[in-house]
Amino acid sequence: MSPAKKTRPRHKRRAPSTEAQLRPERELRAITDRVLRIAKASGIPETEVHVDEVIDALTRFANNSIHQHVAEHGLTVSLRVVVDGRTARVTTNRIEEDALGGALESAASLAASQPKDSGLLPLPAKQKYRAVHRFSPATASLSADSRARAVKNA
Repeated sequence: MSPAKKTRPRHKRRAPSTEAQLRPERELRAITDRVLRIAKASGIPETEVHVDEVIDALTRFANNSIHQHVAEHGLTVSLRVVVDGRTARVTTNRIEEDALGGALESAASLAASQPKDSGLLPLPAKQKYRAVHRFSPATASLSADSRARAVKNA
């Protein structure tokens, strides 16, 4: 007879996270800086940049049954330019240098086709904004399985 094997209790291994992650703030700022650099090099005097990244996930259920899990991760860059008293906005979901340059060109072209607005105010100068903490790690980390368990409890 062979000696009894010592066995360790088996622990469930956590699968690598497939949940989407938001980019660090420095990456979003880098996108803004890239747009402003391209705008300056293109001779666009005033540019406003709005970078928005969202992760949305939901579970739909009816009649005591889950019928859909939906998750979406998106990033948009909205550019507003002011050229000679005319303004236009373009939004893109592409952040490569050439795509951002193309979006700025489109915005400038659209602005040039607009009538001049004598009452148009200049864009505000660089601002300092207080930090807003709206992110909830507990909510963001909910997987489809976690949402399904919550639905079951409901």
